[in-house]
Amino acid sequence: MPIGDNIQDLRKEKGLTQAGLAKLMGISRSYLSDVENNRKNPSLKTIESLAEKLGVSVLYLTSGNKAISDFTDEEKVSLFRDVWDKHRSVSTHELSKRFEETKIDELPQHEITYLINSFNFMNNADEKSVILFAALFRNLNDLFPVSEEDPIDSSTISEQVEDIRKNFNDYLDGFKK
Repeated sequence: MPIGDNIQDLRKEKGLTQAGLAKLMGISRSYLSDVENNRKNPSLKTIESLAEKLGVSVLYLTSGNKAISDFTDEEKVSLFRDVWDKHRSVSTHELSKRFEETKIDELPQHEITYLINSFNFMNNADEKSVILFAALFRNLNDLFPVSEEDPIDSSTISEQVEDIRKNFNDYLDGFKK
């Protein structure tokens, strides 16, 4: 959709007249009319100002494609649920596939104990705890190389370990209160 059409739709959605938006922008109503009817192309400065006055991103104003900041809270929740549901089904499938490929009886006892404890934790923990520990393990996975050829950056490891320590301490402080 051309930018003029986007501007016009957003202006109307916000309940503004051409004269009202033009006054707010400090431009003439006739210039705004020309822009909305795609007879003139606005400058980048004008586009940025229009986006600000209309409360949308430049991306949304120019292309009609929303950035995260353009979504309402309800749209964000709906989008999150859609992504979560898709990720959950992929993750569940991936987990099942990995268990089928793993020869459980060949695992050392400490790994079996870890898996059992992990499943027990996941079944009994609240959402906040699961999110924290998922983030913790994701960070730990990032710390250690997948293969011997991957270099280990000690400064990155120190920063990530400190982040993990802080998040874990914040989590534990929540139980003290």
